[in-house]
Amino acid sequence: MKPVTNKKILATVNAFVDKMDGRFDEVLAVLNDHSKRFDDHSNRMDGIVTVLNDHSKRFDDHSNRMDETLSAMNDFASKVEERFDGVDKRLESLDQRVGHVENQMVTKDYLDDKLADKHGRAVVMIRATDKKVDALVGKLRKEKSLSMSSTHAILKIKPLARA
Repeated sequence: MKPVTNKKILATVNAFVDKMDGRFDEVLAVLNDHSKRFDDHSNRMDGIVTVLNDHSKRFDDHSNRMDETLSAMNDFASKVEERFDGVDKRLESLDQRVGHVENQMVTKDYLDDKLADKHGRAVVMIRATDKKVDALVGKLRKEKSLSMSSTHAILKIKPLARA
């Protein structure tokens, strides 16, 4: 084997360093390229984050409007419920009053019976009065205080017809 000299070693090391410099330059170029690509991705991600933030704000706005709408609907429902409670109370009162009226009210059959009773009593009273008139007319005729034509005229005007 030949002895290796310092110059050869130095030349080999220099050649190796030059070669490594080239390789490092290539690696640096690739890293720079990747760095640019990461920057591009980062910018795109920033854009996406901006869009997402905008959507989040819009969602919050819609959510706030929905909350306001729900609150208004709850207020409306509460007022309607209060009014229905008032109507319920009035209906209960009306039910009680109608029940009282129904309890106090007479039926058609009851009225028919009462009218028939009153009519019967009236007929009995009129017949009794007729008998008295007949007796009086008869007595006046006997005493010759009434003429025959006056007797017939008085007996014709009786309220109930004779059967």
